[in-house]
Amino acid sequence: MPEGRGVSSSQAASVGWDTVRTIRRQPKKAHVDIVVEIASNILHLEEQYGSFWFRAEGDAFFFDGVDRRVYQVGDRNPDWTSFIVKRYGLMPGDRFRRSTMAYLEAHVRQNAPVKEVRRYSFWERERNRLYISNYNGTAWQIDADGVKVVPNGTGCMFLDDDGGCPCDAVIGNHSKLRAALVDDLSFSPDGAAAPEEQADILWAWLLGLAFGDYFVVRPLLLLEGERGAGKTLAVQRIQTVLKGAPTTMLDGDWDQLPVHLLHAAPVALMDNMDAPLMWLRDRICAYITSGTWIRRKLYTDNERVEIRPKTFLAATSREPSFFRRSDVVDRCLVLRLDRRKVTRSPEDILEELRAERPILLGEWLWHVQRLVAGLTSGKKDSGERLAGFVRLFESTTRLDEERVGGVLEALQSEREELIAEEEPILDLLEAWLETPANRGREVTTSELYRDLQILADERNLLEGLSKHPRGFGRQIRNLWSVLERRFGATQRRAPGSASGRARLVRFTGRKTGEEEHVRMPEGEAEKG
Repeated sequence: MPEGRGVSSSQAASVGWDTVRTIRRQPKKAHVDIVVEIASNILHLEEQYGSFWFRAEGDAFFFDGVDRRVYQVGDRNPDWTSFIVKRYGLMPGDRFRRSTMAYLEAHVRQNAPVKEVRRYSFWERERNRLYISNYNGTAWQIDADGVKVVPNGTGCMFLDDDGGCPCDAVIGNHSKLRAALVDDLSFSPDGAAAPEEQADILWAWLLGLAFGDYFVVRPLLLLEGERGAGKTLAVQRIQTVLKGAPTTMLDGDWDQLPVHLLHAAPVALMDNMDAPLMWLRDRICAYITSGTWIRRKLYTDNERVEIRPKTFLAATSREPSFFRRSDVVDRCLVLRLDRRKVTRSPEDILEELRAERPILLGEWLWHVQRLVAGLTSGKKDSGERLAGFVRLFESTTRLDEERVGGVLEALQSEREELIAEEEPILDLLEAWLETPANRGREVTTSELYRDLQILADERNLLEGLSKHPRGFGRQIRNLWSVLERRFGATQRRAPGSASGRARLVRFTGRKTGEEEHVRMPEGEAEKG
């Protein structure tokens, strides 16, 4: 790859401006011929300094070997247009500029090789090496030997387009990071996890933000609490230390999900997630569980590409009904915060963190370096729910095996409580199991549904029950992990089922320990 050939930015700009100026002074040439000549000379010069390529998704890029920066090629990208202005003098409003930019982009898409571009961090698994961008043409290379600064393009190409700021990090254990970002939060003592256990969970998640390539399922951090608990500020503080500026992906009323902000590595903040928007919940669930996003390929009508951002999601909510879905909450880290006692304004706190960023970021890099050898020794997250986070948690805490298990058990209980909150089916099912006539009784879902409808009518809980047996079957499936723990629910294939998909669901009553069997209709009792 070209390394700029020893040319400085000012020298490259001088050549570029002179070249374009000479071409423009040809009075007898047609407009289109001048455009082609300008674009061809830009391509020729820049291929001496760097290289062009594009991704399978259709995005075109240029790596500038002079400044060690990656630019996304396109007239709508402000960084690329600024580069063309500085290097070649094609100002906005120039009569040749628009056509030249279009020619450049089309040429790259048709002729450049396919390569991958990264944002913020990249784990090179084969060499057990981690790279983190410093947003200034350099990156930190982290391996078992330590942390060192290398030019961008070493190991991978970083596209620094998410608003991050460079930092002269002071690598070392300064014993300030956890106190600044974790320990001063007002974790609620009323949840299943104790305040110190919640602090350990957040600490592990904070260090895990460096390993986006390691996780198949990147755990979503859900901060729940009343107004004034510092939920939003807690995430903004992490963003400020790691990338120099906070970024909010969603806030309040949303017309559409801005997918491009999923690239706002390492953390995208979804603020005030209280409204139960079903379409948005489905899209967030797909991202959490698969780590991909489907969109139309550029310049095509029906071709689709998979986007695989490595960003971790953090959400804040006072009433997290948005997340009461088992396949989502099973991949969440649920932390509950009480109203904070700090009287300083968020602006003052963030400004203080910016001033201390070299020390705090240096300590974060120091902790990440200690994790690299143990956590990423040639292995990748299996993708089984939060298996990757469990390994990470074990590596970041000094707890013995029994205490680690206790914290993870409390975390699971917290997730299940979130699903169960304001869920009338659990109360209705418990009441149904306490009725002696129902113990040991095998019923279909429709029969169980009718029984629970009667109980719901007596208790004014009909609004929480589906209006159709098929919908009730989906409610049972959504609550399955809670039913397993709370009622000892198990299931097996029903003998004699025509399709083989019907299940017998078994419940263990709380008081008697007896088992109940519920025959579910075909397709409705499959475990989520």
